[in-house]
Amino acid sequence: MKPDVVILTEHGHNKETMLNTRLIGYTLVTAYCRVLHRKGGVAVYTKEKLESKVEVVNTQNISVEMICEVATVKIKLSKSPLLITGVYRTGNNVEAGLEIISEVLQQIKAEKLPSILIGDLNIDCINKKKDYTQLTEILACYNMYRVDLPATRITPTSMTSIDSVCTNLQQDEINVEVINAGISDHTGQLCTILNNSNQPSSQITAKRRNMNNRNLLNLKELLRQQEWGDIYNTDDTNEAYNKFNSILTQAINQACPVIKSIHGKRKVNYLLNDTTASLLKQRFISAQNLYHATGSEDHKRRAALLKKDYDLRLRSVRQQDTLNKVTEADNKTKALWNIINLERKPNETQRLPTKLDIGGLETTDPAIMADYLNNFFTEAAKETITVNGQHNRLTALSTGNINIPPLQLTPTNNQEMSKIIRSLKTKTSAGFDEISSKILKLCEDELVQPLVDITNKSLQSGTFPLALKLAKVYPKFKQGCTSQALNYRPISLIPTFSKVIEKIVLTRLLDHLSTHQLLTPYQHGFLTGKSTITALISLTEFLIDQLEEGNTCTAILLDYSKAFDCLSHEQLLEKLTTLGIQGSS
Repeated sequence: MKPDVVILTEHGHNKETMLNTRLIGYTLVTAYCRVLHRKGGVAVYTKEKLESKVEVVNTQNISVEMICEVATVKIKLSKSPLLITGVYRTGNNVEAGLEIISEVLQQIKAEKLPSILIGDLNIDCINKKKDYTQLTEILACYNMYRVDLPATRITPTSMTSIDSVCTNLQQDEINVEVINAGISDHTGQLCTILNNSNQPSSQITAKRRNMNNRNLLNLKELLRQQEWGDIYNTDDTNEAYNKFNSILTQAINQACPVIKSIHGKRKVNYLLNDTTASLLKQRFISAQNLYHATGSEDHKRRAALLKKDYDLRLRSVRQQDTLNKVTEADNKTKALWNIINLERKPNETQRLPTKLDIGGLETTDPAIMADYLNNFFTEAAKETITVNGQHNRLTALSTGNINIPPLQLTPTNNQEMSKIIRSLKTKTSAGFDEISSKILKLCEDELVQPLVDITNKSLQSGTFPLALKLAKVYPKFKQGCTSQALNYRPISLIPTFSKVIEKIVLTRLLDHLSTHQLLTPYQHGFLTGKSTITALISLTEFLIDQLEEGNTCTAILLDYSKAFDCLSHEQLLEKLTTLGIQGSS
């Protein structure tokens, strides 16, 4: 049983605890939590596949602690949205509670859209009293009715149906079952919407490279058989790389063809698939039912003992599952963090924009959005400078030490190239050429020699292959409205071979700057052996020394917006020249 939406009433958590309470395979959409009192509350979870289809409807401002507490969502289906409201009404002040329910239904316009109100209303529909009649009249104002349910709370002395499902769906469109989940003194209500063609599809068809292990080994074998002589005999860097890329592309097309794939819902590891736990649950529920029927203290104690055994078994299964995952994982640190993050508040899902506000008009055309974002990102720095009333015009720079020798880009070799390749993080993401670091590391022996040749041609001529300057740019959402371009920042995926050549040049640049003492000792970024930690230690020691000498300390901490983009390229090149980086380098 895996419902698409789960409503929890009386969750008893405060806001912070609720945000970090996870249901495996589900996302917390909205929750009402008490502030002034303990217990109570309502939470709405949906399956992860529905997350993009769900919108929070603000009804929490109507809730009143200890009287009536609600949370509402709207699920966007293909035909019409579906409103679902979770409600917990305490036994206090019936009139005030019913008034809140009426106000909620009025605010969400329940009479105009398919709606379901579900939760603990504390109004019995078996022994019907005045409050039942009042609720029925309120529901009728919004074309809704309460589904008749059997007892949802049973004790040795009473049987009441105080948990409710109210809806304006036709009776042949909804089916409601009462289920004993064994986790509460109330039963659960399972609602199934029948004949619903609005169900969102969890399948997405896409094209991708079939890069399974067998295909990757075939690619490695194809590359092993390649002749690279044509590349070695080509002097021009761009031409040599283009020939190399052509050979590589043909091999990938042959070994790892493009296929159509259907992406279904993400696989979720459900922990509680244990035969012993299921048996203990059934024994506990049977004992609980026997206690409700007899009221015997012996039966009550037996039910409590079986409930304890069931809880301990669930805990044991979960602990063992966690232990197995960590023990079997190649990267145990990552496995531990995956387990921890499974229990914590999930990161906000970041998606590519589906619509953009362009000049006050919203568009969903992918080509128009891509062009607009490209222009926006390239002009963002200029716009920032203009808004701030600044400029990045070139100013006179000190020529510095004119005796600094020029940077020497010495040739690389197979040993250094292999070391650089192995230092790359193993990732499946790739640039436009579809060569990930995972593929490069697998085919290191086959590709190292032609890469050395191309890199040396690049270092000698001072020419970086044009094809390696192309990047795939993704807009990454930061915060705010998802239809505003200013709330995205560009993320570039450059070719893996670009990273390799850059690392080789970087080693020579750092050696040059270090040998000629051109770096300030106060720089802690991008240097081996230094980091934000050493920067903080240096700052702390300086402040302590100054305070001990009786001096007053003032710190100015700056965080520039689009700092690198706003720098003048001409000024950067001029500064590099003063550091001996000139000519072909």
